[in-house]
Amino acid sequence: MVVPTLAFGWIGVILFLLLAVFLKNLTQKNEFALIHVLLIFIFTCWLPVAFSLAFSINGWAAKIGTLFCVLALIMFIIAMSLQTGYIVYSNKHSKENKDLWEAKNEWMMNLLSDPIEMIAGIFNWIGAIFIGTSLLQNNHHFFAAVVFILSLQVIYCLALLFRTCLNTPPKWIQSIKPNSVVLNLGFFLYYSVLLLFVMIHHLT
Repeated sequence: MVVPTLAFGWIGVILFLLLAVFLKNLTQKNEFALIHVLLIFIFTCWLPVAFSLAFSINGWAAKIGTLFCVLALIMFIIAMSLQTGYIVYSNKHSKENKDLWEAKNEWMMNLLSDPIEMIAGIFNWIGAIFIGTSLLQNNHHFFAAVVFILSLQVIYCLALLFRTCLNTPPKWIQSIKPNSVVLNLGFFLYYSVLLLFVMIHHLT
């Protein structure tokens, strides 16, 4: 179990780094469907890492954290899959009426991304709080500290969710803008730390 988990985990890390390097080029070429497909593969590769924490760390907190993290990744995979399907369909038909499809694209992408991705992000960082607690209880203080620091992004995700859902959000919430770089970098660092922990835990 450990070797495939580590293999998939590192594949996810490598794919994320490759995506980061070529993101600007892919965006310029309008390859948004490919970007979303790569994100699906990345989140899929991290699923075994999240699931393995229930067996790598003692205590119920790790199992609860694993449940939240696995659920979050599944939600992200579903969201990315829906967005990919729509982008592919849109690319094939957008030439028929460009102005209409551009307006529809913004509406559909907001529908398929903002609420579900923010909720998934909140689930993920709630899971991180439980994972950090379990790490602390098992005297893995360094990893616990890093996970707790990263889990502070739950505040950002909550603010973005309320910004999306409220009809008249407060001005301070309106000033908080969604930033995919910040969100994805947080996930990358979190699952890289978990992957490193799983690897060290099973090698020692």
